[in-house]
Amino acid sequence: MNRKHSVLARITLVTSVILFIVALTQPCYCTAQECGEPFEGLLLLVVGVFGLFSFPAGVTWLANLTIFIAWRSFKNPKRALIWSAIGLGIALSFMLFKQVMVNEAGGISNVTQYQLGYYLWVASFVGMLASSFISYRQSQPLQSLPLIRTYPKPTPEEQMINGEWTYNGQMEANENANRIDWLTRNYFIKVETTDGGWTTKYQDPEDKRYWVRTYPKGEMHGGGPPLLYCVSETRGDLYKAMTVNERLYVSGLMSSFETAVEKNDANAVIAILRKVDLTEGNIDPILESYGLKRT
Repeated sequence: MNRKHSVLARITLVTSVILFIVALTQPCYCTAQECGEPFEGLLLLVVGVFGLFSFPAGVTWLANLTIFIAWRSFKNPKRALIWSAIGLGIALSFMLFKQVMVNEAGGISNVTQYQLGYYLWVASFVGMLASSFISYRQSQPLQSLPLIRTYPKPTPEEQMINGEWTYNGQMEANENANRIDWLTRNYFIKVETTDGGWTTKYQDPEDKRYWVRTYPKGEMHGGGPPLLYCVSETRGDLYKAMTVNERLYVSGLMSSFETAVEKNDANAVIAILRKVDLTEGNIDPILESYGLKRT
């Protein structure tokens, strides 16, 4: 147990005992006939047990028994906490009873006012409940917080980070995919999102380079693994230094391109190649290589 809180628990325990003892010296309540006198609390503690089942309010005497058990159970915080809570509930329940027995003959009178003794008595239960709660909390083993994994920032030489998924009973992201997720959540500055959320542009806050995250395998369940690649600031240089296949891959158009080629759809092939910033002079040789002609 933490020493600071152990001391606090002991202080509240002692406070609870003191409040209880002081409550014994005070009047506890007034009835329609008379108000209590000094040491009424002690009298109720001693003789109250005899009226335990003589009238409904008598059962609240049992609260005294519960607090005695709670004090003795101080070294067993959970047990002390339970008995303290039960005792406080019973002590407070006294306010639900409107009548008490006022003499040995079984005379009954209405309670008209609660006095200091009763409030100090209840306060002693609150103090013991606080003490046992502090002890219980400190007796519990500390839950170790999960370490927040961090990943390296992009180096000046890096141009692309390719995430992958592998299946081991379930789909699992590799280190690159996790790194992309961490960079885009915790490091990069988001600039814009396009293509319905499938393409997002970020900026490195340190070297000011721009990066684009996309999902080239969007046909997979969940959108597939991410791909992060570096681009310059202008849109015209988005695919600079990339081959045709790389442009199709990072743009997520590879499968559409292959389908268009299989169907000998020259117009669809041209449209796809234009999307990855190929010039007409670059497109013609590609069409020829697949035996396609412009229409």
